[in-house]
Amino acid sequence: MSRVLKNARNQIVRKYNFFIHKGVDVVKEKNKISEILSHSDGVVFFVGKEENTFNKKESYGNFVILEHENGYFTLYAHLEEIFVTVGEKVMQGDIIGVMGASGTKHSHLHFEVRNVKNKHINPTKYLDADLPKNKDRTTIRYQAYDNIEKKWLPLVSGKESYAGVFGNPIGAILLYCNKNIKYFVYQKGQWVLYETNKNENQEIHYTNISGFKIESDSEVLKYRVHFLNSSWSSWVCSNNKESIFSKGKVIDAIQIKLMEED
Repeated sequence: MSRVLKNARNQIVRKYNFFIHKGVDVVKEKNKISEILSHSDGVVFFVGKEENTFNKKESYGNFVILEHENGYFTLYAHLEEIFVTVGEKVMQGDIIGVMGASGTKHSHLHFEVRNVKNKHINPTKYLDADLPKNKDRTTIRYQAYDNIEKKWLPLVSGKESYAGVFGNPIGAILLYCNKNIKYFVYQKGQWVLYETNKNENQEIHYTNISGFKIESDSEVLKYRVHFLNSSWSSWVCSNNKESIFSKGKVIDAIQIKLMEED
């Protein structure tokens, strides 16, 4: 049975690498719409709509990207409805949306698998099988809450990315990691502790942040912050348990990366 279609077997209607096609198109059966399932446990990395992805006549339409514990990504495109939000944890088999024809002419699911470097790989054999194992690799993603727009900004990762909008104070920061990491934000005159494996249960304070630090003995991370109407701070390493703090200033952007990403 399919890992991505509810109560159905995979019927491939377009193969991987067909011209510039970097996924597989699958259907439940002719004229049958299926609910779409999360292939594996993971975190919702992106939800949105994209135009002109493949060519001038076809796009992803409404699509979802999940990041999984091994660092791989799965992508589900052309959805009619989407039931998940960025940062949400999903389990294998959870319903994340409904098959549709957004961005294309006929209802089907365009399914992709991307490796830890975000490069396409042939997803055909994974339609009903586990993704490759890579449990020892540390993956970290993070997002910031925009205190002006009153909304969570998209998840980011990698050495070239940062979370935040210059000019808009950050009101909260969430880290997602497959390892337990403690981090602190300075709000309302005190350091508030958060942990990556307790995001769903801990209380989040949506107030301006003027300090940040990460404490981790096993995973070495580098981080820096950008202060409103100022500049980026120097990089700090988590194994030194140093904090970045500036009295009277607030943070409007933050950048975090693994040491191996240098």
